[in-house]
Amino acid sequence: MSNDERGAPEPADADVHRLRKDYAANVDNRVQAALLAVLALGAMLYPVLIRRLADHFGVRIVAAIFAVAGGLSVLRAPERRSCALRAAAAAVPASAVITGTVTPLLWVPAILYANLALLFLASLATPVPLVLRAARAIQPAVPEFVAPYCRRVTLLWGVIFALNAVVLAIAPWAVSPAAWERLAGYGVWTWMGAVTIVEFLVRKTYFRNYWYRGPFERFWSRLFPAEATPMGRRSAEYIRETRRKLGLDD
Repeated sequence: MSNDERGAPEPADADVHRLRKDYAANVDNRVQAALLAVLALGAMLYPVLIRRLADHFGVRIVAAIFAVAGGLSVLRAPERRSCALRAAAAAVPASAVITGTVTPLLWVPAILYANLALLFLASLATPVPLVLRAARAIQPAVPEFVAPYCRRVTLLWGVIFALNAVVLAIAPWAVSPAAWERLAGYGVWTWMGAVTIVEFLVRKTYFRNYWYRGPFERFWSRLFPAEATPMGRRSAEYIRETRRKLGLDD
């Protein structure tokens, strides 16, 4: 038997090798997902921290830090629309440096959410929308049949972030700083948390994907067994086959 014949992998072996390689080389997706999470976390924590930081260090110092960070982000903007939003994120704190008042800094969360909305909605024009990219960062074995659902969820979050941006752009004019802090912080957290929980339950019920087999999945699988729906059976079959390829058979 020739060396070529000995070295040529069987189709099944090649498939297993590719799958394991996907798990081992999933760094790019994870880095992108982590950066996105940092941006979202920053938008959420900012309203609670900004006035306290301004009171402690002074408005101009805090605003100058945000203005420099925004200016640096402009240099890394991938395209014009993103560049415009990042420039706005630098101009708003720059105006706080000039005026010495905290009010301009109250518009920063609106700009952050506008950036998030742009990232999510713009990704719909690509083959891999952001939610699918994040799903692959968490679980490289995500099957292709989840792609349409991920596209719809990407649209959902793009719209939610856009609504947040509009509301928080109006709020500094319409409410007191204390009310703004409650709205931009706890109010936004509460409603996005509610959307997250509902979407998770809808997703778990629709796909009936019980990959991790933890306490919640065991409980949910008794209420909504995978075998009861075509999509559940499809998910169960994919899980069985993928676990077998990865050597995770029970």
